[in-house]
Amino acid sequence: MSTPDDALAEAQARYRQLEERFHALENATGQLTWVTDSQGMVADMPSWRAFTGATVSEVQGLGWLNTLHPDDRAHTQADWSAALQHKAPYHTEYRVRRRDGAYRWFVARGMPIIDADGAIREWVGTSTDITERKVMERELAERAHQLDTTFAAITDGVFVYDIEGSIRMMNPAVNQLFGLNPDDGFASLSAEARAVFLDLRDEDNQHLSADQLPTARILRGETLSMAVRLHTRDGQDRVMGVTGAPIRDENGAIIGAVAVYRDITERKTLELRTLAALNALLEMAQELVQLPQEAATAPAQPKDASTKSLNLADLIRRVLGCDRVGLLAIEPETGIPQPLAVAGLSPEETVAWWHEQRAQQTPIDTSTAEYRTLRAGQVVLIDFSQPPYAELPNPYGIYVALIAPMLLGGELIGLVTLDYRTAAHHYAPEELRLIGALAQLTTLIVEHERLLRERQAADLRAHALQEANVRMDGFLHMVNHELKTPLTALRAYIDIAEQRLRRQLHQGESAQPQRVLTNLHMVLGQAKDQGQRMTRLLQDLLEASSVNTDRLAMQFAPLDLAQLT
Repeated sequence: MSTPDDALAEAQARYRQLEERFHALENATGQLTWVTDSQGMVADMPSWRAFTGATVSEVQGLGWLNTLHPDDRAHTQADWSAALQHKAPYHTEYRVRRRDGAYRWFVARGMPIIDADGAIREWVGTSTDITERKVMERELAERAHQLDTTFAAITDGVFVYDIEGSIRMMNPAVNQLFGLNPDDGFASLSAEARAVFLDLRDEDNQHLSADQLPTARILRGETLSMAVRLHTRDGQDRVMGVTGAPIRDENGAIIGAVAVYRDITERKTLELRTLAALNALLEMAQELVQLPQEAATAPAQPKDASTKSLNLADLIRRVLGCDRVGLLAIEPETGIPQPLAVAGLSPEETVAWWHEQRAQQTPIDTSTAEYRTLRAGQVVLIDFSQPPYAELPNPYGIYVALIAPMLLGGELIGLVTLDYRTAAHHYAPEELRLIGALAQLTTLIVEHERLLRERQAADLRAHALQEANVRMDGFLHMVNHELKTPLTALRAYIDIAEQRLRRQLHQGESAQPQRVLTNLHMVLGQAKDQGQRMTRLLQDLLEASSVNTDRLAMQFAPLDLAQLT
């Protein structure tokens, strides 16, 4: 039979066992345990003292608050007072100074121990080290902030969709790209309604069906890359490059999608213009190797403007997308610009342009800065809204005219002028380089045409000279034949006169002088006729030679017109 002492000893032994288990659990979990009286005052906190290095007196009452981080003391005391006042569970977080001076994050939880009569006997609680969790939370918060900042800073439009295709997130760039207003309610629309709202089409300008929409294709598992056309809320027709991929869970099941919209309107426009420019450059280069063709007269051009020059001006206009192009050649002797062709004007404006250009027979001023710029191979921009050009006549309503030089061997031989019918056009650097290349090709083509014309003229002169030589050979053959006849007769008459004179001299005085002179006069007259005939033939030969050598001179003499009737 046990005695009261035995029962007390047994109870004490069980208490020690429970205390040992509690301390073992405390050490295993890294928790600090504490107990206060009903008023929340601490008598002792052994585990707290072991962690902080504080003494018993330093933790008694509310002294343990002094071991907290100064920034955490006020809210910790306020939370503890509220729990005591409302007899409610206690929960807060604070930083505790470890014995080495480092602060560690703890989460504190406390519960009141209530007697049978409802009164609080004491408070029991734990403080658990959550420093690693806090570090992880801070890192996650920083990463989330970085992601949010990055998401907001992306200039492309980014969408995150759920499995139904509804928008869960979109960055601010979407509003700018699509011209959206906050009250449009775009994010709440279904995928089909969004397509109607944006007038979504493919690159060929055909409307997309529901299963062709980017969202639908991505949610079917496609990794997407495509281009679409859409009409923004603020009235612009744009081309967007769309890339996207499905979002999958840890099991590989699709749970959403992400899509990125990038405005590629300018790039597409540049691609088309680059392709057109390449085709134009090939076409212009082909002009340099084509055989000369007979020049035709364009209906809208004056008769001295070749079809090739007009085609060249129109080609430049189409490549650059400008409205008007003019080609001028500079005369090397006078420095006066002469019109070659113009494209982009109405028929009435074309006639007026040709009249104005022909009327302006003024040499280019070689002392200006613009001339020096052109000679250096650079383009010149003329802003007609700025002085001194603002005071000049501007019948065609030009805002900014561009002049590109046509240089050959360092000499300015012509000009390419162009403009757009809008003041908003900006000449990008790559456009200026393209204009320069087109001007140089134009130079080669114009010079090529000039050389061809000179060669054709030379060929015509050579052919005419060859024909003249043939005619000259025939004429000389005829003259040679004709000259032989009077020369033969002249020689014969002279021989006859010589024989008669010798015969009369042998007869001596018996011969009658009058008869001798008469015979000589007759023979010499016939010789004179033959000599005059030969003189005419020689004169014809001399005139033919003068014609052939461009030395024919006109001689003026009186003429009795009555003798011609």
